Amino acid sequence: MSEYEVMTYVVKLGSVLVRAGVIGENAPTIQFPSIVGKSKTENASGITDFVGEDAYNRRENLKIESPFLKGISKNWDNCKAILNHLFIEKLAVIDNQKEFNVIVTVRPGLSMAEKNQLSSYLLEIGAKGVLFVDIEKLANKVTKQSSGVYMSVGYGGSCVCTFAHDTLIPLSDKQMSIGTRDVQNECQNLLMKNGHRFNSWSEYDEIRRMIEDIGYISMNSSNETPEKTTYKIGRKDLDISDENFKCFEVLYDMSILGKDSVGIQNLVHNSIDQSSDFDKKEVFKNIFVTGTITKVRGFVQRLETVLHTMNPLIPEIKVETLEIGFIMMEGAKKIIENGGIVWITKPN
Repeated sequence: MSEYEVMTYVVKLGSVLVRAGVIGENAPTIQFPSIVGKSKTENASGITDFVGEDAYNRRENLKIESPFLKGISKNWDNCKAILNHLFIEKLAVIDNQKEFNVIVTVRPGLSMAEKNQLSSYLLEIGAKGVLFVDIEKLANKVTKQSSGVYMSVGYGGSCVCTFAHDTLIPLSDKQMSIGTRDVQNECQNLLMKNGHRFNSWSEYDEIRRMIEDIGYISMNSSNETPEKTTYKIGRKDLDISDENFKCFEVLYDMSILGKDSVGIQNLVHNSIDQSSDFDKKEVFKNIFVTGTITKVRGFVQRLETVLHTMNPLIPEIKVETLEIGFIMMEGAKKIIENGGIVWITKPN
């Protein structure tokens, strides 16, 4: 039986979402919040822990925890609860009793101990083989570019790395604690300064949806003429003036949050700066970004503009958004098709 004939799941354990799909699919078919909710009080069902959608739907009355930070486990018990929810409940791998492999997409920095712990769990529940693949390597396969940059702007932070001639450049893997959550918090702060009040988790979540729906990134926020509109959060129709574009400024200037005056443009620049002068021109032409917030109107244009300002001698700078789900599934498919995989398996 060839590797491609064995059912192979592709999994990404994110700090916000768990995504999973089967090799051959164009996008993950399973997606749920990567959270575990602990009961604050006794409840009639007797259940003390809720996972994924159940935890999200009960979040007002639970202590919510995410077991992952940039794909790295912070709490193994919570991590195992998430894995059980995915593999035993969602994918039903034990009930199906079929051979399966698992490809886990990871960020550089996942320790060997954590890989051993995760692979031991997967082999214990019946996986034939386990493979850990850097998400940047999958992006490299999908874009078909031998040199470039991959940046992910996540909920709790952003990370970037640079590759040249199909090789990750040493020291180019950079991280920064700025992401969608900071934009969401800043939007809430701006709305509250204008007299709006929010009293629940659900209203806070709707702020995130608002910035995704009507948010945009200005090329010059100080001179921007607001596109006044209204947006319904809970039962309230909020008058929106400049909050839906000013909140994004934290991505480019973290001093707004009381931190150093740097932003995602510095993250990209510092990563590319690890490459040789010979490679930089090619690398700057292939900057690939993922994350919901990168699809907001103006994100690509603003990042290209500030990078041009920082690197005036570079003739061409191009930023392109990619879907993380497509990178996962298509990249893993290409790795399988190329063959030569050394799976982690159970000792004989």
